[in-house]
Amino acid sequence: MAIPEYIVGAGIAALLSLFGVAFRRLDTQDRRMDNLELKVAEQYVTKEEFNQRFTELFTVLHRMEDKIDYNADMAAKIVGKRGL
Repeated sequence: MAIPEYIVGAGIAALLSLFGVAFRRLDTQDRRMDNLELKVAEQYVTKEEFNQRFTELFTVLHRMEDKIDYNADMAAKIVGKRGL
């Protein structure tokens, strides 16, 4: 008993359409992954930049600490002169 040609054609078409759907899904996922990688790369901070920013932050903190120490010393001298 032979299988009619239209059934074979329909089977092949269905199989190829399944491959097409699978390929489109893979392509969509690949595009989404590319977009995610691009976003991560845009927002990524290099180790050198990170270290530079923290060096700048610690420089500012040291300056603030020096100012606080200076003001505390000045206040102690004023209080010492008043005899309080």
